Amino acid sequence: MRIFLVLLLLVCASCSLEPKYSAPKIQVELAEIDKSKGRVSEIAWQEFFKHYDLKRVVDIALKNNRDLKIADLNMDVAQKNHAIRVSDLLPNINGGASYSSRNLPSSFSRFTASKQYSVNVAVLSYELDLFNRLGSLKRSALEEYLASKEARKTIKIALVSEVVEAYLNLVLDRELLKISKASSYLQGQRYDLVRKRYKAGAASINDELKARVDRENTKIDYEDYKNRVLEDENKLLNLMASYDRKLLPADNIRILSIKAREKMLNFVASKALLQRPDIIQAEHKLKSSNALIGAARASFFPSITLSGDYGYTSLDLDNLLDSSSWNFMPQINVPIFTGGKNQAMLDIAKLRKKVEIVNYEQIIQNAFEETSNALGLRKTIAFQTKSFANILKSKSSLYKISKRNKRYGFVSKIDVLEARLDYLASKRLYLRSEKDYFVSLVNIYKSLGGGTI
Repeated sequence: MRIFLVLLLLVCASCSLEPKYSAPKIQVELAEIDKSKGRVSEIAWQEFFKHYDLKRVVDIALKNNRDLKIADLNMDVAQKNHAIRVSDLLPNINGGASYSSRNLPSSFSRFTASKQYSVNVAVLSYELDLFNRLGSLKRSALEEYLASKEARKTIKIALVSEVVEAYLNLVLDRELLKISKASSYLQGQRYDLVRKRYKAGAASINDELKARVDRENTKIDYEDYKNRVLEDENKLLNLMASYDRKLLPADNIRILSIKAREKMLNFVASKALLQRPDIIQAEHKLKSSNALIGAARASFFPSITLSGDYGYTSLDLDNLLDSSSWNFMPQINVPIFTGGKNQAMLDIAKLRKKVEIVNYEQIIQNAFEETSNALGLRKTIAFQTKSFANILKSKSSLYKISKRNKRYGFVSKIDVLEARLDYLASKRLYLRSEKDYFVSLVNIYKSLGGGTI
């Protein structure tokens, strides 16, 4: 009979009431990847970005950023919570000593001791995990910890992308500020020439007023870019969690000098997309909710708790170690009526799993849409950048022709200034397009998993 009970306990302890886990079916079609070209999830950001100063700034942000520190703390909390669940599976052993003294009437002193000493080691509330309730809670905590690790990766990937874009915006706006300053100076020269022509009767009042408007607009534009550069600097410093302006990129860095290893992205979205940390995080949360169903189901069944102590008790301190004592108190708890609490807890656990399934599917769909959009936008911006480059080349040629024609007296100085202003306007559009193209590469890198962090 004893052997039968022991075997029964072992069988119950090894069983689990968790539903068999199976990942939800993916509703979006993903093309197969060319394995020879690798995966973005295996490309470190230090390898993808080539510019030395950009990598310096990103590294500072990863070390100091507040959001990342919060993610680290959340991961530590999840890890400690898992450690608590692991400790629930082990006996809780405590030691203690006590002394009691009381004043009793003489008529009671023959039956009750006035002083008592005791020392004991106790095993308190050790639950036999017959239906794997504690094991399910431990697995749920483990999955939450793993989810927190993936959440940290997601935050790091987002931080790298945000820092790179903020860096690009600062470098670009510094260049555009110089272009705006040059344009403002040229518009001032142009206005002076038009005004002189107006006074000489060679230009109309409309020409003079239009030239004045253009001059004032470039002044406004210049002040606007000065403020943009200040905001860009403050944002980058905030991402680096620093107010030391010496950490900012040097003024001589140009947007065209910042490069990435673009060939690493020469493959389409595929099942490798499932390696994105936010998708892995969602699956860990789904597994956690699945384990909680097992714990909720186990609450419908009896539980056995063992408690007891062993020690020494004596009326005299000198003889304390000569009188040992022990106490063993197994308890069985059979749920009979809980007012529907256990059923409600099970229903909640099942509903949470359904929520996590929908969340998992939604994250995959969003990832697919984000990646498809990023790949499409890259093609569009690449075409636009090429066109802007051709326009800039043509504007440069027109400016050179205008200067040559002025030497021969074919055009006026105003015509040369206007050609120069057109060239600067085209350069502004081209540089902004180059920056947008680089950002599109960063977005593809991010949407495909962001590389090793």
